[in-house]
Amino acid sequence: IRSRIEPVRTGILGLPPVHHARCLLPLRVAQLLRADPQLVGAVCASFQARDAAGMRAAARLPRFSPRTSELVFTRVAFSRCMYAQLVAQKFLPPGDSGFDISKANLRDRSALSIGAKLTFGMELLCLVPDAAVAEQSERPADMAAASSDQGALQVAGLLDREDDRRWQRFISVLEGRSFFRGELPGSELHTRFLREAERAYLSEPPRRSGVPWRESRTSQALQLLADSERLPAPREFASDASTLPPDDSTSWMALSEEELEKTLRGHAAAAESSESGDRPAPTDRAAADGDADREAERLRREAERLGEVARSVGDFVGARAGHQRGEG
Repeated sequence: IRSRIEPVRTGILGLPPVHHARCLLPLRVAQLLRADPQLVGAVCASFQARDAAGMRAAARLPRFSPRTSELVFTRVAFSRCMYAQLVAQKFLPPGDSGFDISKANLRDRSALSIGAKLTFGMELLCLVPDAAVAEQSERPADMAAASSDQGALQVAGLLDREDDRRWQRFISVLEGRSFFRGELPGSELHTRFLREAERAYLSEPPRRSGVPWRESRTSQALQLLADSERLPAPREFASDASTLPPDDSTSWMALSEEELEKTLRGHAAAAESSESGDRPAPTDRAAADGDADREAERLRREAERLGEVARSVGDFVGARAGHQRGEG
């Protein structure tokens, strides 16, 4: 799978990994995306996950309304998946939002449509902390229950009940982990540790957020909004789209599944051919092996002939030497 998607991910097939598009955005949104380009992922995710309750809260765009903020052009970098999802979404901004795409000229209509989606995505992204704060403020009594008199009585009742096996197991686990540090029961330090264990036992387990990544991006966006010095200056943004580079080609969006499969197969075949280019084909290897065998046989025969010549010369020299000794 990785070998198949790698050409698409790296752009080897001519499909760029990033798609740049001009967007018409409220100044604050443009500043945030310029200050932290990675926010665009969380913004697109928030827009895709919008629901009726969120849209009711964001309908008038309390933070990023184009009625209170100048609309500027900026060039935003999307992943291909983000851009395709954003463009495929049919979205008509509410009338109270200040976005009126029908009145935009044809040249800027696409930029305004994408800009409206990004603006609502940013508004929805920044609404998350408000909901979390409201949820926490709805149950302040739960946080103080353990320290109240009623909580103390509840703890005392638990300690007096020998049949509360869950509490006993909880204490056993703490003892096994040296929570009491070897202090004797009844001592001041042991009693303090025991009270901490009681509060922990009665308190509600912490709840983890299902989208920590998006919440971290929300925190980053709010920090940037609170510190305007970290945002780009308004003069860095264009009021006319003609001053920006053109949008990247969207021809890749018209690529059918069959065409993509054909392209991937062609790339795989070319890669395999390139890898095997340095290796001889089976027939070539067979021919090369035959030539090597014939050459080895020729060298062997040549060595045998040279050996026979050497033996003949040796015999002749030996016989000549013996004849000379006989004459002497």
